[in-house]
Amino acid sequence: MTLFEIERAFLDFTNQLESLKDKYPNPEMMQHIDNLMTDTQIIKLKVMRLDSVKGQDQQHLSQSVVCHISKLQTQITALKQSFEIITFNA
Repeated sequence: MTLFEIERAFLDFTNQLESLKDKYPNPEMMQHIDNLMTDTQIIKLKVMRLDSVKGQDQQHLSQSVVCHISKLQTQITALKQSFEIITFNA
């Protein structure tokens, strides 16, 4: 994954989470969204370090970031699905 692709993924995550906040203003759901937003920002900080890290450390950090991006996407998707189920059942 290039830095551009990673930045685009984070922008997409942020937009998805902001959209969920607008769609589901319930305090409990907002807390889940805020937690994911915090996780997203932490991973984004790791991405910023990629430019300053060289060699094998950069490869390791890059693999870690890709893994975290995948996990975040899975968590966001699961959160969306759970919100849709909760809303449908309510």
